[in-house]
Amino acid sequence: MKKRLFQFFKKYWPIFIFILISLLFFYPVFLENKIPLPTDALVGAHIPWSEVKWKGYPAGVPIKNQEITDAISQFYPWRKLVGEFWRAGKVPLWNPYMFNGTPFLATLHSAALYPLNLLYVFFNDYIAWSSLVFSQILLSGIFMYVFLRSLNLRNIASLMGGITFAFSGYMVAWLEFATGGHAGLWLPLLLYFERKMLLEKKAIYVIAVVATYFMIFTAGDFQVPLFISITYLLFGAYLIYFEIKQKKESLKNLIYLIC
Repeated sequence: MKKRLFQFFKKYWPIFIFILISLLFFYPVFLENKIPLPTDALVGAHIPWSEVKWKGYPAGVPIKNQEITDAISQFYPWRKLVGEFWRAGKVPLWNPYMFNGTPFLATLHSAALYPLNLLYVFFNDYIAWSSLVFSQILLSGIFMYVFLRSLNLRNIASLMGGITFAFSGYMVAWLEFATGGHAGLWLPLLLYFERKMLLEKKAIYVIAVVATYFMIFTAGDFQVPLFISITYLLFGAYLIYFEIKQKKESLKNLIYLIC
């Protein structure tokens, strides 16, 4: 038993290291009972809270990143509403809280069909939101590690690649939106399945590509899925013409890739 555990850890130690790094990055959530939400923007930039004299802040509450105020005005309330719908066993078709009501499922940013919203079924809104934000860092690093290992990179190189991707400028700057970053975290897994699909021609990888694309397009963003689709096609073309190197099958593989 100990030998098996040792072999398991020896094989997957980079993933354990990345889990540890992710936990350290989110220590305020786990150790200080905080929520990864830019509420400083609420009291520092929005009336009437911005007009209040807060103790210790005579010049007003400083804002670290005013660009992500949508997190408190849209994304967190919308995810909370999505959770309420699913917990009640209802489809989130309509948002009754804006104007005289607005379409909700048809609003891409609501991410109403995103499978990771399942967290809201089992946990309260605060834990579900914190877990959703945490999962962006955790999953993006692990998926990039798996993809790079499939390219025969060494463990340490794959680990560094996963850390670089998960903590890149875009992924961290927009972390508390839980939309674009969540769409982007599936990119390495998509490329992993795409490569497997083209090299091995197995139906399971076709299904995996389709399922991954569903995760990408339901994550609550449009630009990132568009860029991912372009990357998918370019990487596929590279694989077909430079790695597979079967010129007679190139057109067939390209059509297969697009379909």
